[in-house]
Amino acid sequence: MFNEVENRIEQFLGQYQNRYINDFEPFDAMNPTLENITSYFLEQLEALLEPLGWIVFHIEVSETPTRSYVISRVENNIVNELQQKNMVEDIIDSAFQEE
Repeated sequence: MFNEVENRIEQFLGQYQNRYINDFEPFDAMNPTLENITSYFLEQLEALLEPLGWIVFHIEVSETPTRSYVISRVENNIVNELQQKNMVEDIIDSAFQEE
């Protein structure tokens, strides 16, 4: 299964290899800033990998060795899990308090 994931990612990123990103939608109309490119790549990779049951938690795109942009869903997912866990614990606690 990992080969399928790797192939999808390589195929997606390969279309941009040695080409002007301004020639591709949405960058023919949108400013191809590092932030916009990273957000777009994240959305596209999520759409490619979700049908395989994969989740993208972190993406980093670098313009130079000292300039990169990172989007991390790990912190948000951990916070959401903790909030959900606390909600479940609250429901259980309130059920026992009613008895």
